[in-house]
Amino acid sequence: MIGRQTITDEWRSQRVHWHAYVIPRTDSADRRWRLRVVRLDSEPDAVLSSPVAVADWIERLTREHIEPRQTWAAAEQSWVEFGDADDLARSRRLHLVVASHGDSLYVDIPTSSVPLDLFVEAVTHAECDQHNPEGDPAAA
Repeated sequence: MIGRQTITDEWRSQRVHWHAYVIPRTDSADRRWRLRVVRLDSEPDAVLSSPVAVADWIERLTREHIEPRQTWAAAEQSWVEFGDADDLARSRRLHLVVASHGDSLYVDIPTSSVPLDLFVEAVTHAECDQHNPEGDPAAA
């Protein structure tokens, strides 16, 4: 990821869209959900057609479920706020950058009860042609 801090339109040439999944991390959770092939074989919670849609979806779920707290940042040698407005803005920018390169994102959200894992899988139209409506900019 280092060196790829710029928002691009690389995702368009890769002809990707994203299948998004929300999976609660419980002791009884089926571990097969950790496998991309298993997730892609199931109906996604959302189908996202642009990096902005990816960043919006992750931000919305994060804001709905996160339990803000402090965490130790070894690089800064200080405590930092996790889940505050600055953290959410930094995270949104990072999610936008990663998605703009046509990549998948995996995000965990600490909540007051069960942590949530978000899997946002970059999928080519060769891998999935059912979520590519006419006029989708990713098809251009």
